Amino acid sequence: MSRRQIPILPIFAMLAILAGAYGLYKNIEFEEVEFEVSQSAEARTNRLLAASFLLNTEGFDYEVKNNRRVFTDIDESDGVLWLTDATELEDQREAEKIIAWVESGGILLTSPAGQYGLDKSTISGWMFEQFGIEELEQNKTDSAEESNEVTSEDESESTNDNSEYDLKIITLPDSSLQNPQVVLFSDYEPYFRIADEGPENAQTIIDSPYLIHRSVGDGFIAVYSDEELFDSDRLDEADQGYLLLWLTQPALNKNVSIVFRPASSPGLFTVLWTKFTLAICLMGLALVAFLRWAASRLGPVEHELPPIKNNIMAHLEARGEFWYRHKHTNKIIGNVQSAAKENLQTSSGKLNASSADDTSDKSAVIKQACEKLQCSPEQAEHILYGHAKNDKSILSMSRALQRLNHHKQYKPK
Repeated sequence: MSRRQIPILPIFAMLAILAGAYGLYKNIEFEEVEFEVSQSAEARTNRLLAASFLLNTEGFDYEVKNNRRVFTDIDESDGVLWLTDATELEDQREAEKIIAWVESGGILLTSPAGQYGLDKSTISGWMFEQFGIEELEQNKTDSAEESNEVTSEDESESTNDNSEYDLKIITLPDSSLQNPQVVLFSDYEPYFRIADEGPENAQTIIDSPYLIHRSVGDGFIAVYSDEELFDSDRLDEADQGYLLLWLTQPALNKNVSIVFRPASSPGLFTVLWTKFTLAICLMGLALVAFLRWAASRLGPVEHELPPIKNNIMAHLEARGEFWYRHKHTNKIIGNVQSAAKENLQTSSGKLNASSADDTSDKSAVIKQACEKLQCSPEQAEHILYGHAKNDKSILSMSRALQRLNHHKQYKPK
């Protein structure tokens, strides 16, 4: 290879680039900086997002329902209904639908969100009464708290920083578990218990002032006192996540419907407008067009004016518009055609025009029209015997017929 064929300059440029990159790599220091990131839109609207992700790892599909139809449309295909606040129920029919659904095999997770949710005058209190859950009397509160508090030894072993919460122990009646006890954090006072008289098809699985788990029919209901027990910022404080998985494991269908503050069911007009917007707009335009057409003047008669101010041209114009709107223009053209044929018969010396449609007389009339209009026989026949198909044809035929009608007529001696 000759000296001229060696790319000396590009080689030196590449070496310089590599040397500069190596120097930057050796002399630049990288510092890791931590900064807080705001919550996503999904996390702001779903405070059970972490619990939803946890259930998703076990094959559950979750969906946040914001419409009250979730209560009336619930059926056997729904596995878990998670109602964070039972006081959101507004209609006894909603509660009855939920009760029937639980008995058929559904799992209901809910919280009274305070003692008001257990009041028998409320829909939620009536529903809890049907499940055999009632408000805890004040004189039984202390004994319930003592039986569920963690001992000082267990509390000292806990390294959780959230010391403002009280530790509660729940024993799971499951022989397959090596350690059936779960620890929960809650600062709520106990306010519910199992009623002495409950439904015959109900069996108590967990009886605790902070959590009640019962089987009702083929389904289950889990009621927890602390409405924030499974929130995203509380899920990792103790064994809440483990408890949630245990409560939902009997679900027949792997889907969870989460309900926070459901909106009222939309009305009929809202549903129609949402689903059939284009159809409603088109029907509205059609209605406006029909009203505009129906409001226009169609009759040939105008209001009668004083005799001096009668306008014959306005009357004729209205009459012509009436015939045109009602598609009877051929009748008007027919009258003018008859007059034109009569004039042609009269101008030729034949006073009797009744035979103008005969073959011989028809040929004579067409021949006369050809001479006067300077057109072909086909055009003359169309003018005298044809029908007007459109506005342009009406105008052209009217002009030709008027020319025939205004020729000087034959006057017999």
